[in-house]
Formats: sequence, C-alpha cells, structure tokens
Amino acid sequence: MTTGAATFQVFADADPDLILRVGAALNLLNIAPREFHMQASPEGTAAVEALVDCAEGQADRVARKLQQITSVRDVVVAYAATHSPK
Repeated sequence: MTTGAATFQVFADADPDLILRVGAALNLLNIAPREFHMQASPEGTAAVEALVDCAEGQADRVARKLQQITSVRDVVVAYAATHSPK
C-alpha cells in the first residue's frame, strides 16, 4: 500500500465549535496531525490547515466528512505519496 501525507485546507464560518468538528473528522484517521493551524478573521470566517500521515483513500473519505460540516464552505485536500524502498 502506498502511504503519504494529506494537507487539508478547510474554509468555514468561524463557529465556536469549528475546531471540535474538524478535529472529530480528522480523528477518523486515528493518528494525530503532524501540523494543525486555525486562523479566524474579524469578518467571521476561518481557515484550518492540517497535515496528516495517511493513505490517499483515507484522505478522500475524511475530505468528504469535512465537507458535511454545516459551517464549512470549502475543503481542499492535497495528497503527496511517499513510496517505501523495496
């Protein structure tokens, strides 16, 4: 199986429970993010970025879960595969 890392960028309304809901979706991967950053703007929007080691199929499933969060406006996932030496 090819593994790698996914960078999730989530753009949403800055609801008080946004970090909890994004964290719950990322928890489906059962691994802590290598990086996690959230920034809220005075206009009431927020951007969350998380880098997580996972397989590409897992990243797609989590991206779909993130898109189901009511306050989320957009989700962008970038996947970079790493191949282990044979």
